Amino acid sequence: MTQSHQLQKRNYLRKLATAWLLGTAISAAFAADVINYVIYDGQQYGTDKIDTIVRSPIISALPRLMPSGDYVVPRSADGHYYLPGFVNGHPVVFLVDTGASFSVIPLRLARNSGIRAAIAEKLETAAGRVQTGVSQGNQLVMGAFTVPNAKVGVQDGLSFPILGIDVLNRFQVIYANGTMTLRQGK
Repeated sequence: MTQSHQLQKRNYLRKLATAWLLGTAISAAFAADVINYVIYDGQQYGTDKIDTIVRSPIISALPRLMPSGDYVVPRSADGHYYLPGFVNGHPVVFLVDTGASFSVIPLRLARNSGIRAAIAEKLETAAGRVQTGVSQGNQLVMGAFTVPNAKVGVQDGLSFPILGIDVLNRFQVIYANGTMTLRQGK
């Protein structure tokens, strides 16, 4: 192969490499303009609002203990009340469920929550009849309040801990202006 052929081949390969790099850069530039969004709240947002929604989450106010001793819990964006607390010293976040007879935690939290065994019962729930282990003598804490000797159920497949009406009945509960207030005793 002559020297001029070698130069022509090198120039051709350089042009080919340059074209490939340029094509890759152009593809990357176009790909950068395509943004895929994941919507978690089930709403539908137009293209004019989605960028704002992505940068503007709804920040829920935290529960707070008032000087009066009241524990004020704001309603969350999904309309529920969530209480940070403890089951036998293990931290959890309870969903307040006034339709639940007693508090229930997911199976995956039972061991860490100190529940070693329970009595098996079939319970009627909103989801139908489910197998639940029922444990007595537990300690629940929400804010500054401790609830001794509480019944706690354990269910496989439950997504999050539920705070039941048996615990809420130990307090004066006031719902007003998007908050739930727990007050000691009735």
